Amino acid sequence: MLDSRKRLAEIFQPFFMLRSNSLLIKGLPGTGKTTLALSLLSSMGVKGLYISTRVSYSDLISQFPWAKDVLAEESIVNMNPFDVSSKVNILSDLRLASALTLLEKVINASIRLKDGLIILDSFDTLTQAISNEERSKILKSIIAIADANNNMVVFISEKPDDLELGYICDGVISLTYTIKNGFKLRKMNIEKLRGMKVDCPVLPFSLDDGFFHVINPIQNRCLLPTDGKLFEPNESMEGYISTGNKQLDGILGNGIKQGSVVLLEVGDVNRQVLAYFLACIVLNALRSKRPAITISSSERPYKSVLRYLQSFCTREEMNDYYTLFIFEKSKSSDDEPYLANELTDDIVENEKIFMSKYDEVMHRYGKSPVITYDLRWRELSAKERIDELISRIITGLREIRSNGCVEIIINTPHMKSYEFSKQAADIHMKLVEEDGIPLFIITRPYRGIYMFLFDNSKGYPYYRLIHMV
Repeated sequence: MLDSRKRLAEIFQPFFMLRSNSLLIKGLPGTGKTTLALSLLSSMGVKGLYISTRVSYSDLISQFPWAKDVLAEESIVNMNPFDVSSKVNILSDLRLASALTLLEKVINASIRLKDGLIILDSFDTLTQAISNEERSKILKSIIAIADANNNMVVFISEKPDDLELGYICDGVISLTYTIKNGFKLRKMNIEKLRGMKVDCPVLPFSLDDGFFHVINPIQNRCLLPTDGKLFEPNESMEGYISTGNKQLDGILGNGIKQGSVVLLEVGDVNRQVLAYFLACIVLNALRSKRPAITISSSERPYKSVLRYLQSFCTREEMNDYYTLFIFEKSKSSDDEPYLANELTDDIVENEKIFMSKYDEVMHRYGKSPVITYDLRWRELSAKERIDELISRIITGLREIRSNGCVEIIINTPHMKSYEFSKQAADIHMKLVEEDGIPLFIITRPYRGIYMFLFDNSKGYPYYRLIHMV
């Protein structure tokens, strides 16, 4: 949550620093308006007042447990005249009294807060029973009072077409979502932040754990660390092999069960996403003194595989526990003992090479290796011999399963071997991309959809997952 606060602050702090006095957050019910407003209050580190027509303090904290750290009970004003817990005395004329009481509360709050944040949730309901002329006067008065006391007023509205409110506010944010492939793809649209240049006006977000997690595709970049910090391995639980990522281990339930086959379906996604995902698994194995075998793509020079590994484990771990099958002759093979025999286009010969090395690894360590296997290149080299290729893979998988290994098969839906991979897999994962954001999906067993974020803070390849809710 700390990183999410930081990302929100990076977007809105410059806007707040410009002495802006009003922000409109609009969207249909359930789009995350209240969550964004409260998350802003938490991220900006300022005092706040929350004026609501619908919730009490206990209800708000029940929905947003983290909000108790930024809102004391006296900071919640319930304007609902039908709620007996309301602390506001409602006059006989409920319609007019609500609007006048609102103005009174904002005046008192602005004087008391100074440099604070006042959230009106929702402005539509608070002013729904008064005339447009009165509503306009109250709106302008609220903004003027806030400005005089250097406060920011956040208006929450469920009327996307409220032109006056959109025009008068310094900033306008609209929240939307669409249902795509069975999940909600939420977007924050920055329509206006007066005085600021907005480089990326449409940003995806999630409401995981009741907080507003926004992602800037421009900032979600892979910056491979150059300081060579050693990967910190996760301990594998009995009967399981860790993915190298604590979040993913927890999502799967202790990691990947030994003897499992995993299909990693790769869509149109940045290659570095796949590289980081596989690097975590392989590095965790090597640093845990567990053997790892990589059968990579023939289109990818083996040096590009090593750049994600060599600087983040010891030379002894690479030499002793790693095996990389290559498709090119290495000029320095004596210095790279982890390089296996050069693979060819011959299916039978390749299978002999692989199984021979696999048996050698099992005999030498007596410990089940982690195998990452890019099946896409194998199919391309097999050409008209796909059935023979699949038959030989099935034979190999039987032995691999019986030895308690974990094999990760990389494939794509347009390959002929995809359906076989899907049927053989115990776990089916996907890496795809939507609106510039890589998504990680676990479809079997279903564990949800997550935004995949490069984590450049650890000094080695790592990533974080944010649940899309």
